[in-house]
Amino acid sequence: MSLLWGILGSLIASSTFLVVMWNLRPNILISDFIAEDTETGVSTHSIKLINKSARAAINVRIEFVRLTSENRQGGAVYKAFTIPILRSEFFSIGPFSSQDTEARYAVRVVMQENLRDYWQHDKSQHFVIRVIAQDEFSMFSRVFTKEYRTKESIKTGKFPVGNSCEIS
Repeated sequence: MSLLWGILGSLIASSTFLVVMWNLRPNILISDFIAEDTETGVSTHSIKLINKSARAAINVRIEFVRLTSENRQGGAVYKAFTIPILRSEFFSIGPFSSQDTEARYAVRVVMQENLRDYWQHDKSQHFVIRVIAQDEFSMFSRVFTKEYRTKESIKTGKFPVGNSCEIS
């Protein structure tokens, strides 16, 4: 009987530990819009990421693709085309802190290409950004995805420094 209690206690402790660690995953906010900066005469496009976690997000990897749907017998099939980005991996994005005046918790993902050249058809094409990050303490990962479905997702302007994803 004591063996049964020991096994039950171990299962409860392990489950509790796993639930606590599972909740210690990164929390990355991805901007709702893509900023287009034309100040230098050359269009550059960027998406802002903010680490809302109390701990650093590590091993951050980013993928940005254009999906084009084609109607085939039986439904839509998507073709993925990877859009080059200036930096697709970050060793670490700092923990969120409202006291951080340098905003080490935020990064901008800059595309090397003019996105308007890649977006010919609003109805059959859209962009997707995927971010995978690990929590520095628990080492648990989470994948974040944001879709940009219309050309209105691109707004002229820049992201401000700090906790805002508004384009001005």
